Amino acid sequence: MATKRHAYPPTIVNNRGKKDKVKVELDRDLLNELIKLKQVGDTYSDAIRRLLEGCG
Repeated sequence: MATKRHAYPPTIVNNRGKKDKVKVELDRDLLNELIKLKQVGDTYSDAIRRLLEGCG
């Protein structure tokens, strides 16, 4: 069974403009792939956004 790693990639902006961090649990393999997709100067949120845009 793959171990789970905690990460904080998504940031949600609430209705007052304040950013809230959302704690998510990712499979180690998924996290490793996300690290490969992250580019210099990007955040993990940027990498996730690109993935979601590619799926739609």
